[in-house]
Amino acid sequence: EAAGQEAAGLEAAAGPGGLAVVAAARRAAEAGRGIGVPLASDDGECVEEGKAYVLGIDEAGRGPVLGPMVYACCYVPLERKEELRTAGFMDSKVLKEETRERLFGLMQARRMGFLADVLAPSGLSEQMLAVRRASLNVLSHASAAGLVAAVLAKGVRLAEVYVDTVGPPADYQRKLEARFPGVAFTVAKKADALYPVVSAASVVAKVVRDRALAAWAAAAPGRAAAVGSGYPGDERTKAWLAAVADPVFGFPASLVRFGWKTTAVLLGKRAAPVHWRHEDAEEFERFSAARRATAVDAAALKRARRRLADRPHGRAAAAADRGLYSVRNQL
Repeated sequence: EAAGQEAAGLEAAAGPGGLAVVAAARRAAEAGRGIGVPLASDDGECVEEGKAYVLGIDEAGRGPVLGPMVYACCYVPLERKEELRTAGFMDSKVLKEETRERLFGLMQARRMGFLADVLAPSGLSEQMLAVRRASLNVLSHASAAGLVAAVLAKGVRLAEVYVDTVGPPADYQRKLEARFPGVAFTVAKKADALYPVVSAASVVAKVVRDRALAAWAAAAPGRAAAVGSGYPGDERTKAWLAAVADPVFGFPASLVRFGWKTTAVLLGKRAAPVHWRHEDAEEFERFSAARRATAVDAAALKRARRRLADRPHGRAAAAADRGLYSVRNQL
């Protein structure tokens, strides 16, 4: 609900190329209803007017073939930066699930600001398989910029922003600095292990993704527990994909990313074959011959038109022989 309410503010703040993130935020509001986890903090409790804030951004689920990719941010007043470190926040990948859940609850209890952007598998597939494809890096940059825009739209005064990089850090940082002048950005590799505010963001992203994967898998064909982690190398994930692959419809689009090589290879083995006309050598040759003939006919017609244009004006021989007259000339 919170993401839906902020869509208008996002649209104004997102800037060029940010409308895709606005749409993602609207989708996140719908997706959040089935996850059972809040996607945004209560701003009335978390935002202190006049204070300068620090914000961190990280993601979860960039590589899996199942489930959403989730970008998330955490933001607190500058004087609370050290509180994040002492609370035990670190890269979510090295934390056990129960620890991540405990820290996420701690964030809410201590009124730390957070926001999550849920990029659904269907949306990722649509963007990555479109005629004008958007790479995962482009989608990641847009989502991160959208989070910054959304927090600024809340009236939060951001002084420092730390981002776990996607691509060359220097280029990414310059892009963000140009987009949001007046905010001090630090884009770095392994930022989730270097800066506690990014570690907190990684916890939010991981908790939201895990809950989303569990909720959506429960509604998908087969046993929900059998989907595994969702990563292409997970044997349980590969077995589940093979079991639910439909020869005509493929996979459940709400859970599976069609743009990943894992699904493309599996569909190539299990999907019903589709034959296009040009794939048949004999048919392709007939098609090519017909096109050549059409080209010859078109050239011959052009030559004939030129010859007629060179003739003296008057009635055409064919019209004279048949006694045909132009109606226009008779009026």
